[in-house]
Amino acid sequence: MGNNRRLTSTVGMDFEDFTDYIYVLLKASWGDDWGTFTIEHPTSTDSTNIKFPQIVYEMTSSKPGFWGNNREIKPRFREEIQEIDEETKEKKSSSIFGQVLDMEITFYIYANSNKHASISTREFKNFLYESTAYFQEKGLSKLIFEEESYSTERSNETYSVRKLTYYVRLEEQYKIDNVLLKEIFVKADALYNDTLEKNSLPSQSNIWIH
Repeated sequence: MGNNRRLTSTVGMDFEDFTDYIYVLLKASWGDDWGTFTIEHPTSTDSTNIKFPQIVYEMTSSKPGFWGNNREIKPRFREEIQEIDEETKEKKSSSIFGQVLDMEITFYIYANSNKHASISTREFKNFLYESTAYFQEKGLSKLIFEEESYSTERSNETYSVRKLTYYVRLEEQYKIDNVLLKEIFVKADALYNDTLEKNSLPSQSNIWIH
């Protein structure tokens, strides 16, 4: 299905989209040398080389959200799109499915002192609040601050850490190439039948002892 990380229409925003937009907005707002925005927590071996402040993001939970008055327990059809294949120049049809998700996203703000951690945390909270309208233009539904706390499990003698928790409503979208998918299903059926005849399916290797 190609090497694209995400296949979406213009109205969806998933977790990766959201954090990518935060990354570029931080650079646009604070410059190239403000610090680090990453998914990786620092370790004890690289603690002396951290570029402070370091903001680490995590998706700590995700569950189906509401589409209208109903919880969207599975992806549903959004739209049909027509495209031109770049290689064959032929028209092809794709379906867009989407699912609204309610997520809890946590940000850890690392700094080299308790004072700087407090300042960086306040600045980042303000940044997210000021940028909410921009995120919503890109597909974000909700961004609600839930909690700020001192991260005792991650702070040490090298750095101080604050923890911010947000409730976020996003929409993951999936693009399905209808023709290609049918071809894959036909190929899978043929492979299944061939593997079955050769007694090579995983279930056929089980030995039952009575």
